[in-house]
Amino acid sequence: MPSSPIPAEYAELARRLRAAEDRLFPLAMIDADRYQRALQMVGALARRLARAGDYPALAAAEGEMRGWLDDVGVSLDGLDPQLVIEAAMSQRFRELLTSYREQAVDRARAAGQEWAVVEDPDDAAWRGGSARWVDVHVPTGTVMV
Repeated sequence: MPSSPIPAEYAELARRLRAAEDRLFPLAMIDADRYQRALQMVGALARRLARAGDYPALAAAEGEMRGWLDDVGVSLDGLDPQLVIEAAMSQRFRELLTSYREQAVDRARAAGQEWAVVEDPDDAAWRGGSARWVDVHVPTGTVMV
């Protein structure tokens, strides 16, 4: 079992996408209009990304997303298009992670196991100075980190 449901080659992408959200969504505190437009754009782009069924497809979609911005019909005035794109990708990335967790629970349930292992540290995690386990209790859905 890998140490994370995110393949190592997509870990940097995950960090970059999360950072984009961290930079874009604080608009709620200073400019409600831009925040609302950002949410509309992110939602519309994320819905189009639903066809990206795995990490490689999601990463590949980034190049064509700039062309999708005009299709949304929402003004980009005052918004960073790249942050909007990356925030939409981040939303889809989380959906893929949720799907991974659900599949792990389904496999554990089918095997009659009480706990599903979602993340299990490998040797590299121990060498890095920290390790993380994530298990889901199959009957209740309780997550233990």
